[in-house]
Amino acid sequence: MKKILNLWLAVALLIMTVTAGCTSNNGDIGTLFGVWHLDRMAVDGEDDTGYDGNCFWSFQNNIICISVENDPLAHAPERSWGTWSRRDNRIVLNFSHKAGDGDQQQMYVPPAMLGMPAEADIPLTVSHDSGDRMTLVYDTPDGAEIAYYLVKF
Repeated sequence: MKKILNLWLAVALLIMTVTAGCTSNNGDIGTLFGVWHLDRMAVDGEDDTGYDGNCFWSFQNNIICISVENDPLAHAPERSWGTWSRRDNRIVLNFSHKAGDGDQQQMYVPPAMLGMPAEADIPLTVSHDSGDRMTLVYDTPDGAEIAYYLVKF
């Protein structure tokens, strides 16, 4: 009986080790890891009434994927891929990566509704981060302030 228990414990430990490797993927990124729903946006303090609540941000390692679900029945979100880095209360997104031609290039452009440039670093100030809710603020080059209110999904 003790051998069977030890075998089950060894299997459980192996499973925990393998699955933990998938979530940390080159280092622990803390509460940022995972999928965040863009609950709402505000431009210069006014809610963006044109936002449909259909955007999700996913963080893993140094990769960000922003998905926009334009047709929930199609199960085919538009995805934008970039990289990110974080230092203190600043997250910098970068969507200037290239791969292939034509339609593949669209994968490396942030969704237009977010008001972010495609060919430059995008500095976001973390104005609130409670682990399950986060507010990021982008000061655009033309002087506008866009706030992104994210909720852990």
